[in-house]
Amino acid sequence: EAEHNFISAPCFVVEQAFVDMTNLLDVERAETQAARFPFGLQHLERIARLRTEGVIVEGGAFLDALSSSVVIIRAAAEADARAVMEADVYVPNGIWTEITVRPWARVAN
Repeated sequence: EAEHNFISAPCFVVEQAFVDMTNLLDVERAETQAARFPFGLQHLERIARLRTEGVIVEGGAFLDALSSSVVIIRAAAEADARAVMEADVYVPNGIWTEITVRPWARVAN
């Protein structure tokens, strides 16, 4: 029964775009990556806590120079899912530049 409830819970895929580093010089790229460092531990601890609490189902970053990351969030509405990610330390510090939210459903058990 618990697994069924998990699957039927409303979920949203939330993609967070990082600062675009494709056209940066090596020095600029290193500086941009270093800017993430002071906030990384706080960000990851929060993501882990939200996963433990069942708010985040899964998450991770794309490995193409970390262009963006994706999380699957259990939330009642799109605005609630967006609010979860907008509360992350990466938003006010300019590390995430855009957040996109889309409804998502698991199709198989």
